Amino acid sequence: KMFNFLPSDIIFSLGDFLQSPILSHICLRNWLLLQGRHLQFQGPTTVLPKVFTVLRDVQHLRSLSFHVHHSCTPLDVEGLKDMEVLGTLPALKDLRLHFKSIGFGDAGAKALAASLQGAPSLQTLLVDLGSNDVGDEGERRSPGHAAYYAGAQDPDPAAWISTMWALQAPGAEAFAELKAAPLLQNLVLGLVYNNVGACGATSLAKLRSSRSLETLSLLLDSNGLGDDGAAALAKFKYAHCIRSLTLSLESNNVGPDGTQALAKGLAESKHLRVLAMDVNSNAVGATGAQALLALKDLNGLHGLRLNLGNCDLGPDGGKIWDLQAGAPRAL
Repeated sequence: KMFNFLPSDIIFSLGDFLQSPILSHICLRNWLLLQGRHLQFQGPTTVLPKVFTVLRDVQHLRSLSFHVHHSCTPLDVEGLKDMEVLGTLPALKDLRLHFKSIGFGDAGAKALAASLQGAPSLQTLLVDLGSNDVGDEGERRSPGHAAYYAGAQDPDPAAWISTMWALQAPGAEAFAELKAAPLLQNLVLGLVYNNVGACGATSLAKLRSSRSLETLSLLLDSNGLGDDGAAALAKFKYAHCIRSLTLSLESNNVGPDGTQALAKGLAESKHLRVLAMDVNSNAVGATGAQALLALKDLNGLHGLRLNLGNCDLGPDGGKIWDLQAGAPRAL
């Protein structure tokens, strides 16, 4: 009964904090007050256009979460023209898009990023586009992909491996434009198992110029970044607003030079307070390990997490790590 005496503003605040239907099930008043403020969708890609159309009439939406199912039918990006509604919802603060393995394509990435750049109230954004066919404007698959989708039993392994991850620089460049989102404070960008490459990493580093972003997580495992891509991410040292940075760079062919450039670059940051880096399964070598270990002595960092599991440190690098870290290959 106590909820009957609470002001509506308190009910709204509690509902926004919980972001679940629990509070709306307590009484009829709460049910009526909290309708259409926090929505979750789980389903196949085929109904996305209809969902986006319905959202145009939900003006009080505070949080929205999508968990889209993988489908053997390639996603028709042309059917997602109504996706622009995500950037027009006046009260939307929290958006979570789990679009893994749905063949989103560069066209989809561009459309999504363009729709969110001007989102008036968006503060927290999670985008998971892992294992998507995003590359070459979403119109061309590699020979390996073509053989696979055609039902071939043994597609050419070289053709498959070389371009099995297809989110390339155009898609990454599109997401870099989220730096213009006026109120975006927290961004998690999951691009695992694509082909962002060094050019894409250079584009994503432009997020450093955001005037509102405080927490950034770039999940870029298995994207062929190489040394140049790792070095490009060192430009986050110039970020003025980002206080917490997570870089997941597992299996990216990053060697000693790239690791050293990244670590020494971020060590020059004047504003970074929390740093997490996963360079698992890269040949960082002795010089790379030493550069990473030097980060723990920085006065400005309040929190540091490093993961070098399965890294090739070389005999000297292994000794350096054991002596200075005093722990298995993680800090």
